This record gives sequence, C-alpha cells and structure tokens, in this order.
Amino acid sequence: RQCLEHTAGEPQSFAYGYLAIAVVLWECYLGLAERAIETVRALPAFTNPILAAFKGWVRTTALLEIDPVAAIASGREAMVMARAAKASWMVDTVSNYLTAALARAGEPSEALELMRSVLVHASAGGGVQSLANTARNAIVLFTRLGRLHTAAQLAGWLHAQPITIPGTASMRTHAADAEKEVADRLSPEELAKASTAGAAMTAGLVVEFLLGEIEQASPALERVSGLRPDASI
Repeated sequence: RQCLEHTAGEPQSFAYGYLAIAVVLWECYLGLAERAIETVRALPAFTNPILAAFKGWVRTTALLEIDPVAAIASGREAMVMARAAKASWMVDTVSNYLTAALARAGEPSEALELMRSVLVHASAGGGVQSLANTARNAIVLFTRLGRLHTAAQLAGWLHAQPITIPGTASMRTHAADAEKEVADRLSPEELAKASTAGAAMTAGLVVEFLLGEIEQASPALERVSGLRPDASI
C-alpha cells in the first residue's frame, strides 16, 4: 500500500495498476473484504484495456467475498474485457473467480463449462499455477451436485500439496465447509480411499481427472431440475 501511494501521481501507469491489483488481492486473501471493496472503488477508470480488465478482475475478486451474485455479473464483464485485451492468461484467472461465485450462487452448468475451458487450456500446455483454486471451486461445486467421491478425491490432492496459491478467504472457507459435508456424508472407509487416491495424483492427472468428472456431470445435470443457488448466500 505504501508503494501504491508512491505511484499515485501516475494513476494510468502500469506500475500503479499492478500495485493496485496486488493490494486488492492480498486484502481478499487476508479476509479484508470491505477494505478491498474500498480500494477498488478508489481506482481510476483505466484507459489501457489491460489495466481496465485487471480492475474488472479484482473487482470480481473483492465482490466474491461479500456478494457472490454481484461477483457473477462483474466476472462476466471482466471476461469480456480480458478477451478484448487478448490476455488469455487473464481470461483463465477471471474464470476461476467467476466459477467460485457460480459454484455458490449461480447455475452449475455455467460453472462446469467455465471450469472445463480453464482445464482444456491447461491440458494443452497452459499454466497450472491456479489449479488449487480450480480444485477448491470443484470441491464446492461437486459437493453441491452430490458427487461426494469426486469432491473427496480433490480435497485429498489439495491437502497433499506443500505450497498452493492461497485463494481468497471465502474460497478457502467454502471449500472447507464442503469438505466437512463430504466427511459427514461418506463412510470413513470411502473418505479415506478417495483422499488417498487424490493425494497420489500429479497436477496433470488432476486436470485429466477433472475433465472426466465434468464430462460425466454435465449430461446428468441436464436431467436434473430444481437446482437452486445456495440458500445460505
């Protein structure tokens, strides 16, 4: 934040834009949601399309912490901006935070499709640095869909990783809540088997596994009516 103040005299510069994004992200990672929203509101209307897309991304991230429905609308707008800026890595990054909002408060089919697009890119040689966030989103979403063994296996992989991208405070909390639900609903033997299988997977295998699970869940979802956003939101 001190560095941000030093560059405030050049609010359209990349230095200011990048620092602003870093501040908002860390506020979200630390659970300072209201402060993150204030930081976003204080940002200028960036004229550079990449910085404008960055602002849309971190606005989505901040809204995710307090209002997932608003985060869905913001995330869709940020996706449009990221695609217009031809920033493919940002499209995947925004997708993860939009998927987090959809997994809790949106249509599961849209969340699955967004998750699929990120994983297809990863399987074709794209980055996997945000795979932990994809896994957290999948744990929440597949628990919501009743695919408990899938969620348990992903949790097993996630907990076996020595270092991961932290995700926002709410992403961690909702994934942990979903894991608790899975543990309550599966037998100890089922949970242990799924967790052990997950812990043995490499990042590449997680991508392959998730793509397969999405492929299975999508047709089943089309046959299910009455799915509603999480009533607790």
